[in-house]
Amino acid sequence: MLKARVWTAIVLLTLFGPILILLPALHLYISLIGILSIGAWEWGRLLWPSNKYLPIAYALLVGISLAGLLGQHQGIILDLDTVMMNILFQYPIYAGVALWLVVVPVILKKSLNFSLLKFSNLLSVLGFLIFISAFCSALVLRDQGRWLFLAVIGIVWCADIGAYFAGKKFGKNKLAINISPGKSWEGAFGGGLVVCLFILGVYLIANQPELNLTLVLLIGLFLSVMSVVGDLFESLMKRLAKVKDSSALLPGHGGVLDRIDAILPVLPLAALLFKVIS
Repeated sequence: MLKARVWTAIVLLTLFGPILILLPALHLYISLIGILSIGAWEWGRLLWPSNKYLPIAYALLVGISLAGLLGQHQGIILDLDTVMMNILFQYPIYAGVALWLVVVPVILKKSLNFSLLKFSNLLSVLGFLIFISAFCSALVLRDQGRWLFLAVIGIVWCADIGAYFAGKKFGKNKLAINISPGKSWEGAFGGGLVVCLFILGVYLIANQPELNLTLVLLIGLFLSVMSVVGDLFESLMKRLAKVKDSSALLPGHGGVLDRIDAILPVLPLAALLFKVIS
């Protein structure tokens, strides 16, 4: 499993590394439309496992909506003023933040008592807003600079890597045994520690003394915690759907949604925090 996980990660880095680091932002935005559309298809499969057409239609709806947003972002659809552009791209971010801070914790609290069948329509709307919010947030963050976007993604990766290895080595106390038995408090703390080391490294390399290091560390830890919330939320959906992975597209990792679940809550929260701070 670890070998397949590592090789898949290498392939993904080879494919998307240049997009993240070298190529213009438009390549990233187009790639995100594809990634989030696949994630939407997997989300639809969790909600409607017996219907193979609904998940496809759901993915198309998300993909077309994201393409429309990108077209508007690039100025090739409508000539909107600043106020309307802010409504179009900022309000989905606010909605995403509200969902992750209010709605998702309520669902997690219900745990296995939450009915996937009863609330499938609600979850379809929730998923749509989550994907739209993540995309708008990515646009906002990347528009501020390549390295800001990479730093946010880096926090999620560090939290995930730290949690994985710390959990494997030291994990004893379960974080949410009914939702995800493999996750532990030790893993979560390990992820937070790696995030702090990552932020310290970036702070030293960036050489920006005007930045409040304590504040940046607190934000990093908060985003690390929210990445765990995203992971747990998707784990709960899979457990309710009685599947191990969202799909089998990525050997050793499961599906695309299994790889981006932690990023989905972090993007809108990071975008809003950046706006507030700046």
